[in-house]
Amino acid sequence: MVHIDHESFPHIIDLILEYAPAGSLLAFRPTSRAFLIKADSLIFRHIVVLPLQDSEVKHLSISDQCRAPVRLSGFNGPLPGKLYLSASPAQRREWCTRLRRYCKVVDYHRPVQYVYEFQRDDPDPTVLLLSTLSEASVSRIPTTIYNCSEASRRSSVDFVLLTPSEYGWGTSPMATVADFQRGTEIAVLSVQYNPAYPFILDSSIIRHGWGPDGNLRQIVMIFTETRHAIPHPTGDTPTPLTAWGMLSSLPTIIRFLPTVPLAIVGFEAIERRLLNVCEDVCDGDLYEAFQLATEEMIPGAPKGNPHAIEFLSKDEYRMRVGDEQFELQTACPASVLASVGPWEERAAALAAQLNKT
Repeated sequence: MVHIDHESFPHIIDLILEYAPAGSLLAFRPTSRAFLIKADSLIFRHIVVLPLQDSEVKHLSISDQCRAPVRLSGFNGPLPGKLYLSASPAQRREWCTRLRRYCKVVDYHRPVQYVYEFQRDDPDPTVLLLSTLSEASVSRIPTTIYNCSEASRRSSVDFVLLTPSEYGWGTSPMATVADFQRGTEIAVLSVQYNPAYPFILDSSIIRHGWGPDGNLRQIVMIFTETRHAIPHPTGDTPTPLTAWGMLSSLPTIIRFLPTVPLAIVGFEAIERRLLNVCEDVCDGDLYEAFQLATEEMIPGAPKGNPHAIEFLSKDEYRMRVGDEQFELQTACPASVLASVGPWEERAAALAAQLNKT
């Protein structure tokens, strides 16, 4: 496993910048402030990029925002941090150049101090802001973005880390999907996967510009491969590896975003198989019961609504339907792929994209 820290996190961003369409603009969201804090020991530890006022950016295009000056502030107030203040003009120019390299468009909503205040009781206040990716997932990012991107040469890219909570999933901390910029054309979501929680992306994505009337052209979902339960915020530890986790998000996204290409990084074999048999509507209350109607995947596999799935290894899983439990392997011939009405074409298209990676 590769921990996204001050050494590897900038490398991920470099890959996205390098292989995204030429001229892409990278907009870091509130959940990416850990990058500004920890990605670089010289500059990002002391300097925070503050947003322009809403009145200043309300009528600006994405390209105009990119050309707008970057305003810097540190932990001690509106002026830059001590390290920045004590640096030479040449060093300041170098730092500002590096800031512009990683933050082409900056549109933050909250000062970084609020992040620390929100997590002040946590022994490591940045732990929820960081993610974990395997080396294989990292290596697939360029291919995935290259093969799946159909965005214009001038695109806005949101890079957002999603983490679990007792309410499901959302951007963390103190941010929601609503914080995505309306002009976003490519959304790169790095999902910290915890199977003990359902993954929720609801209709708010439409209200905030992610619907057919928005500018979104593509979603790149980078799923981490951490297969263990994260302690519940209330102190209760949920039963590990028992829930649909990331799979429950896909029908919801497809239902609300029928025209947006979806690129996946980090899915294991069994998750790719299950992806091909999901219907486009989730059963039950999205916040309480995540049940995906399935067709027969493998001879002997049950039909109906699985209540839980448990990953035993990378090559096998256990599925429970009611009181019955089935142990299956990932081997799934192409002839078994289900036909599920309106979802069939999208499943086939997505499977074809996944095969390219």
